[in-house]
Amino acid sequence: QLERPVRLLPAGTEDFGDPVETLVERVGVDVEDLTGAGMVATLLDDTAIASFGAAERYVSIVLGPVAALMTVLRVRTSQQDVVDSHSAQLSMLVRWLKQASLPTAAVVGAMAALAPFVIPLIDDGRYPDSVTIFQLLMIDAFFVYVTMPAPNLLMAQRRFRLLAVLYSVFLAGQVAVTVLVGTVWGVIGIAVVA
Repeated sequence: QLERPVRLLPAGTEDFGDPVETLVERVGVDVEDLTGAGMVATLLDDTAIASFGAAERYVSIVLGPVAALMTVLRVRTSQQDVVDSHSAQLSMLVRWLKQASLPTAAVVGAMAALAPFVIPLIDDGRYPDSVTIFQLLMIDAFFVYVTMPAPNLLMAQRRFRLLAVLYSVFLAGQVAVTVLVGTVWGVIGIAVVA
């Protein structure tokens, strides 16, 4: 019986084909972690960390389908008819924005509206700030879903340097603003920025 080869790259890398693409995507995910929970842990107390963490637990349920959708979009944006045509790329992005905005707003809005009733039932009211934090993070969830094709299109164009610059500028700006609002408005301020 043959043994399976040892993986030299992280699990899932093969699905994306290029380890540079995977690195760029993972850096983007880590930016979100750093500017949210990482900043709460750095600036605030254990109660704020617990509330933010509880809210993020529920947000992760909402964002669960993102990985699968990103994989589907990666395949679509890498197809020759899209890669070779600026108009096809623009058309795809605009079509996605139009088709995804209303349903995403409805689902995310419903989850934010139900949060004050559902979250206290789940966590027995231990983290009262987690409801407001969750509702604020639903704004971010909306934009994650609605803008999903954009980084995939940049990766398909192999514009990694531009994507890295965008992530870096975003990270620097968000960290600066998070420190400012976190020290003034606490965990709710950080949730607004995150």
